[in-house]
Amino acid sequence: MASDKAVETKEVTSPYSVLGVSENSSYEEIKRAYQKLLLKFHPDKLDESLSQKDREQACERFLSVDQAWKLLNDQSSKAKCDRNLKEQKLSQDWPVSAEVDLDDMEYHEAMQTYSSDCRCDGEYIISEGDLENGQNIVCCSGCSLSIRVLYNMLSDEEAESEDDGVGGIDNCC
Repeated sequence: MASDKAVETKEVTSPYSVLGVSENSSYEEIKRAYQKLLLKFHPDKLDESLSQKDREQACERFLSVDQAWKLLNDQSSKAKCDRNLKEQKLSQDWPVSAEVDLDDMEYHEAMQTYSSDCRCDGEYIISEGDLENGQNIVCCSGCSLSIRVLYNMLSDEEAESEDDGVGGIDNCC
């Protein structure tokens, strides 16, 4: 195996790019790409004529391919990765037009969502699940504007003490 440009690539932005597949690829396409790269960069499969430097780069690539597969093979970690990539794209593709504190948004208990009105008469809607998964950029339902929702994640202990009313205003009445 001669010097390969893919071996020289050290920094990649997503597990999809590590495996050379698109974010819309099927599970089978991702698996085939992983298997192909696994055979290409596995330390036991490398050409013996490679220099030590090329061997080290191939091993680094092998590890990044393996890590990418572990992320994309597991449905939960793949979903989290997809959300993070979507958020990165949102922040790059659509500039954030405003920052809104979560406390200033209206809470809808039945749907477990927060909403805020947009100047176009559309709405910004974000679910509790999105917030728990670290997503904080929301597009308007009626136009191309987006906002960043500002909030603090509570630890489980903090959430329990808040629910119990310990130290809160609710306890005094």
